Amino acid sequence: MSSRSSLSLPALRPFPAPQAGLWLRQLLQLRRVWKTRRALAELDPRLLRDIGLTAEEARREISRAPWDPWPKTGRR
Repeated sequence: MSSRSSLSLPALRPFPAPQAGLWLRQLLQLRRVWKTRRALAELDPRLLRDIGLTAEEARREISRAPWDPWPKTGRR
């Protein structure tokens, strides 16, 4: 057996089904967070009050990165 034929190609096999869908779900979640925060930026103060946010809280939410979907709270 030559050294060339003894090499296996496990890295070229496709991901198993659960792992293959994981990156797609994460990408879709990033897109959803980005679109939601973009829509939040366009709301007027009356609509912000309707959903229970102040203008300051909305600005803080809009400024966060899309890959940071959950707000940090002081509680653990």
